[in-house]
Amino acid sequence: MKNLIFLILLLAGCSSVEKDGVGYYATPSISGFKATSFSKLPGFDDDDFLEAVPAMKNSCMFLMKQKSWKDFCVRLNQQEFLSSEEVKNFIQENMIPYTPGMTGNFTGYYQPLVKGSWVPSFEFTVPVYQKPADLVRGKKYDTRAQINNRDDLIPILWIEHQADLFLLQVQGSGIVEMDDGELIGLHFDASNERPFYAIGKDLAKKGIFNMADIRDWLIAHPVEGERLMNKNERYIFFKHDSSIDAIGSMKYPLSAGRSMAVDTTYIPMGSFLWLDTRYPNKEPLQRLVFAQDTGKAIKGKVRGDFFFGAGDEALHLAGRMNSQGIYYILYPRGN
Repeated sequence: MKNLIFLILLLAGCSSVEKDGVGYYATPSISGFKATSFSKLPGFDDDDFLEAVPAMKNSCMFLMKQKSWKDFCVRLNQQEFLSSEEVKNFIQENMIPYTPGMTGNFTGYYQPLVKGSWVPSFEFTVPVYQKPADLVRGKKYDTRAQINNRDDLIPILWIEHQADLFLLQVQGSGIVEMDDGELIGLHFDASNERPFYAIGKDLAKKGIFNMADIRDWLIAHPVEGERLMNKNERYIFFKHDSSIDAIGSMKYPLSAGRSMAVDTTYIPMGSFLWLDTRYPNKEPLQRLVFAQDTGKAIKGKVRGDFFFGAGDEALHLAGRMNSQGIYYILYPRGN
């Protein structure tokens, strides 16, 4: 049952375009959290805080618009950190940790990396469509099956497998390595406003619980796989550019191993969080992370979707991530 629940959540996706929850643009609140000390944060002395600085500054670009964060973020941007210890000391001197007093579930997501071409060929047969001219935002459009049967839509480029397109749409963005070696970023542009169906509950009955295995099964069973994917009527249209960064709900690039999707009903966007959970291999995952994304399946006071980055290694880690844990919200002193 645990694996079934995980797979359903995983294939519900972490779309960075879904921005619901009162905390999204709200002033950060620590309501319902209790002050604690940094000495109570498991593994706090062991993180490489210097590695986290770029993600810290991305969060501050969002947070400094808010009065309670402005002074902290100005001080952060004035610093020229030379070591992890300097960053840790800055955090301890300028922030207070708060605990939610409960544990929750942590999954993972990633940015797909697939091969593609600007023109169709025997190898590249699957079109990745741009937003149709007749699509009206907020109104229902054709279903996935109907879109796949149309021949009047405009492709951005072409890829190898329908399974890869499906996973690109579940994740909301991705990278395409073109046959000339160029890397192209695909980013969410619009949806058909149809309901999402998590195909994970069907595949779990077949004993398939891993994202990489799901992709392999869909490719190996094209007819049955197409029928299954069509049960998910929701379809994502993309735009493309030379940026291969995954863009989160803050509209800033996500950082592999430092960004996380949260429920903004409880955790305001941009928040600094100390994460205490485990990797899929059960080793401790204890580090400074940042609430920089949201997702349809990410609901709860303690619920996170950890961003592993791009490519096959990230796929295998994200596909197996399902751990209990906790995060502590870090908030500027004096507020």
